[in-house]
Amino acid sequence: MEPVNGWTVIRRRTNLLLPSSSVGYLSFGASLYNIVIDEHVNWTTAQEICICHGGKLAEFETAGENEYIKNELRTLDAAVDGYWLGGYNFNYDNDMEWISHPDQVMPFHDMWPGQPNGPTDQLCLVHWKPWDYKWGDNFCDDTLPYICEFE
Repeated sequence: MEPVNGWTVIRRRTNLLLPSSSVGYLSFGASLYNIVIDEHVNWTTAQEICICHGGKLAEFETAGENEYIKNELRTLDAAVDGYWLGGYNFNYDNDMEWISHPDQVMPFHDMWPGQPNGPTDQLCLVHWKPWDYKWGDNFCDDTLPYICEFE
């Protein structure tokens, strides 16, 4: 805390804490990304961890942003099936939305053919490694690593 013009100001720390199992921060545009490999959790827990660290599960606004992360995941080539992203099927209708923009159409998508295919029970979005990191839906209670985004 420090005084500024008669007010007591609490400054936010600018350094973010990384989970011990992360690969470090990646930068694209105005966002930083943290790929957490060794922490396999369900979608809700992944979302809560990202929020606790000052971010959110990754949400891609452009194909370029998505391709950048896909290329990083290919280079990393971790022994995992996929990574949680911040997409969710709010309306049980095979239409994913970003968690921070419910009821808005995603600006683009990178779904594997036939995905999403579980409108009532597979509500959470994943970057699937076996599908070259194309997106697909999954059961939210499954445990996977995840990608946090910080703006």
